[in-house]
Amino acid sequence: MPSSHNLLIHHFRKSTMARYFAYKKRDEMTVLWITASSKETMARGFEQYARQIRGEGHALSQPVSIIRQLLSQNFDGRWLLILDGLDDTTIDIEQYIFNGLPNAKILVTTGYTKVASHIGATYVLHHYT
Repeated sequence: MPSSHNLLIHHFRKSTMARYFAYKKRDEMTVLWITASSKETMARGFEQYARQIRGEGHALSQPVSIIRQLLSQNFDGRWLLILDGLDDTTIDIEQYIFNGLPNAKILVTTGYTKVASHIGATYVLHHYT
């Protein structure tokens, strides 16, 4: 994942922090929010965005590719993908992180530190009690 900047937030109100960050960046970049608690919720999230792009009547056999194409053609790296609640290390995250898109910003929230090493996070925020 060398072309992207990845931030992993561990515990401490992770979704709240991600929402705040997305809110602060909304005028600078497009923000895509995907619930990442399971493969199914991730697939639904990408399908919803693809439907918004293509319209309800179009087939969506590869919604992740549709999103990738839109981001690379129209947003010139000014976008942020938030994967919220990625706690399952069996999810093949590589298909969702858009390697090769310059200036990609990806923020992942999780309750498990081991996810950071699994996805190769660049920055990790921890909450210590």
